[in-house]
Amino acid sequence: MFPRPRYLGRIARWAAATTTALAAFSTVFSPPAAAQATTFVLSGHAYTSTPCASEWGVCSFTGTRRVAYGVGTQWVYRYATGRQDCRSAAFGKDPAFGKQKACYATASTVLIPPTTPNPLPLTAAQKQAARLLNQATWGATAAEITRVSAMTPAAWVDEQLARPLTTPSHYDYVAMKGPLGTSDHINAFMESFWLQAATGQDQLRQRMAFALAEIFVTSAVNSGIDTEAAAHAAYTDLLARNAFGNYRQLLEEVSLSPAMGIYLSHMDNQKEDTATGRLPDENYAREVMQLFSIGLWQLNQDGSRKLDATGNPIPTYGIPEVMGMAKVFTGWTFNGVRAWNAPMVSNPTKTSTSQKDIVSGVVIPAGTGGAASLKIALDTLANHPNVAPFMSEQLIKRFVTSNPSRAYVGRIAAVWANNGKGVRGDLGAVLKAILLDAEARSDTKLTDVRYGKLREPMLRFGHWLRAFNAKPNDGVWTIWNLEDPVTSLGQNPQRSPSVFNFFRPDYAPPGPILAAGMVAPEFQITHETTLTGYSNFMSWASERGFASKILPNYAPYEAIADNAETLLSRLNIELMAGQMSDSMKLTITNVMNTLPVTLPNARKQRVWQAIFLVMTSPDYVVQR
Repeated sequence: MFPRPRYLGRIARWAAATTTALAAFSTVFSPPAAAQATTFVLSGHAYTSTPCASEWGVCSFTGTRRVAYGVGTQWVYRYATGRQDCRSAAFGKDPAFGKQKACYATASTVLIPPTTPNPLPLTAAQKQAARLLNQATWGATAAEITRVSAMTPAAWVDEQLARPLTTPSHYDYVAMKGPLGTSDHINAFMESFWLQAATGQDQLRQRMAFALAEIFVTSAVNSGIDTEAAAHAAYTDLLARNAFGNYRQLLEEVSLSPAMGIYLSHMDNQKEDTATGRLPDENYAREVMQLFSIGLWQLNQDGSRKLDATGNPIPTYGIPEVMGMAKVFTGWTFNGVRAWNAPMVSNPTKTSTSQKDIVSGVVIPAGTGGAASLKIALDTLANHPNVAPFMSEQLIKRFVTSNPSRAYVGRIAAVWANNGKGVRGDLGAVLKAILLDAEARSDTKLTDVRYGKLREPMLRFGHWLRAFNAKPNDGVWTIWNLEDPVTSLGQNPQRSPSVFNFFRPDYAPPGPILAAGMVAPEFQITHETTLTGYSNFMSWASERGFASKILPNYAPYEAIADNAETLLSRLNIELMAGQMSDSMKLTITNVMNTLPVTLPNARKQRVWQAIFLVMTSPDYVVQR
C-alpha cells in the first residue's frame, strides 16, 4: 500500500523546508569560486583537484564530464552533461557512509563510452513529450516520446485530431466473433476495448472516448444490457465517432442510442395517461440535465456557482422541468430488430404531444411531434449557459487535474462557447485548448500541491500494456475480469456500478483534501482493499503478464538492467515523464542491488521488480 499522494500539504511543506535547508547547507560548504584547480587521477581519469561541489551542492560545467563522488579511496562515478547534484541519491549509493564527501569532475569534456554506466540526463523536450502523452493517451511509449520530442504539443494534438478511427470498429469486432462465439457475451466487447486502447493509432480519440464514457455513462451492471456485447460496442463506437465533433450532435446520438435507451429506461417510454394516472418515466430526463449537460446549479463561466440575494446557490431546474423533459423522451424505440448500431426512432402511438415546459422557460407547444420536441429540447440544453463551464470542467478533470483553477475553466468555457470560428460545442477545439493551456503544460505546476490527478486503475493498466508493448500470446486480447477489488483493478470497461460512473466528479475523501476544499474523484474507489488488490495485480502482471497470456516485451530493459540508474532513467521518462524523486530512485536502486546480476535470471527479476515498484508508487499513481 502506498501513503497519501504527494499533493497533500504535509509532504509539500516538508519538501519545501528540506529544499531550503539543503540550499543553505550547500552555500556554506561550497568551494570558493576562485580556487585554482590542478588535476589528479582516479581510475584512469584526470580530475580537477578542487571539488566542483561539496556534498549537497551542485557541480556546474560545460559539456559532458565524468564526475567522481566520495572521499579518500571510496568513490562512485557517473557521467553528466552541464550539471550534477552532489549527493548520494543522485549517484545511486553512498560510497562512504558517515563521512563528508565531495564531487570532482574530469578536467575536460569526455565522451561517454558505448557501455555507458549511466544515462544521459533527460531533456526538457523528452519530459514535456512524455507528460503530454500520459495526459492524452493510454500511456507514453519510448518510440512516441522520441517522436513527439521533436514536435510542438500543438502539432501533435493537430495530428491526432486528424487521425481516422481505428478499424475494425468495436461493433464490427463483435460481429466477427459469430453467433457461436462470444458475440452475445460482454467479453467480446472487452477484447475489442483493450485491443484499441493498447494498439490504436488514434490515441487521443481513444482517451477522449474513454473520458466521455465516464460522463455519458452506460453500464452492463444491473441493467438490461448486461450481456449485450453488441450494445456496448455500438455505444463506444458512437462516443469515438463523436469525440472530436460537435457536442450538440453527440448529445442527440447519446439520447437516441438503444444502449442508453435501455440503460436509463427511456426506450419504449409511454406518454402520460390521465385515465390511469400513468406518467412518463423520468430517469433519462433527470440524467440528461444533471450529468450530461447543465448540472444541478447555475454557474458562472468560470464554473463557480451563481448565488441568489441570500447567498444560496440557484438550481438549474425543478420538478416541472423534469416532468416536461420526460414527455420529450416518450415513444422512442428500436429502429429494427434490436439494431444496436442504429438510432432509435419515434413511435407516434406512444409519444406525448401535450405541452412540455422545460429549462430556461422554454415551452414546447402542444401538438409538437416526437422528433420536433427532441430538437427543441436538445437545442435548449446545448445552448444553455451552464453547458460550457460544466462540461469543460469535467473534461479537464479527466485529462489534466482534479482541481483546475477558475481561470482555467473560464478559458476552456470560452472556447466551448466559440471555437474562434463562431461554432459552439466544438469538442476537438475544446480538447486542444485543455491540453495546450498553461495549466496543462507549465512545469511550474509540478510543484503545486493542488495540481494533478490520481490515475484510475484502468489507465495504469493501459499504460503498462503500451509502455512494454504487451501482446497476447494467442492473438486474442482476453482481458475480461478486472473488477475484483481484492485480486485485480476493481474497475472494468462498461461495468460502472451506476450512471454516476465509478466515482463522482465532485468526490472529496475525508481528511486534508476535503478540509482544503479540494476534490479527488478517483479516491472514491481508492481504499485499503483496492490498493491491496492493485498491488497484487501488478505484482503478478509485472512478472508474468496478464493471466500469463498478455505478455510484455522486457528485452530492451533487461539489456540495461545491470545498472540500476540506467534502467530507472528509462522507466522514469516512459512511466513518469521524468518526475521520479531522488528518494524513490535510491529506494528502488537499493532493492535492485540486492540482486547481483551474476545470479540466474537476475536481469529479468531486476526489471519486473523495478516496474512493479514504480507503478505502485505514489509518485506514479498521482499524475502531474
